[in-house]
Amino acid sequence: MVLRAITKYLRQAGTALSDGYLQQALCANAEIAQLLVALFRSRFDPSRRDDEEAERIAETIEWAIDAVESLERTASCATTSRSCSR
Repeated sequence: MVLRAITKYLRQAGTALSDGYLQQALCANAEIAQLLVALFRSRFDPSRRDDEEAERIAETIEWAIDAVESLERTASCATTSRSCSR
């Protein structure tokens, strides 16, 4: 549900990537998707908020994105990651 909300937010923010494409990119990169959910929780869930953990997760996401083979998928994952950081 968090990932769906993020893709909808990105669409409203004017990203050129479609909801379907973002969803496909996240499905193809399940580890990154799991990390995005963990990042969201560590930043926005009051019972789990942990800024240091969030920074560690964000760094791990950056490393994982760098390892993604497709340039377009890298861009969509990076865009999604930045939206979780806000």
